[in-house]
Amino acid sequence: MAEESKPKCTVDPVCGIDLTAEHGKFAYDFEEETYYFCSELCRDQFAAAPEKFIKKEKS
Repeated sequence: MAEESKPKCTVDPVCGIDLTAEHGKFAYDFEEETYYFCSELCRDQFAAAPEKFIKKEKS
């Protein structure tokens, strides 16, 4: 019943894949926000340099 707490991140910030059908499989918390990824590889790339991907996402 935790439908209200759905993640805001519905697109993988590393590769841009739409995660609406499978979000939550791989996750990483950064600056009080949880980001979701299509694979462990994308999550690890994000974890190595999150600022690089956040700036890309917001611009």
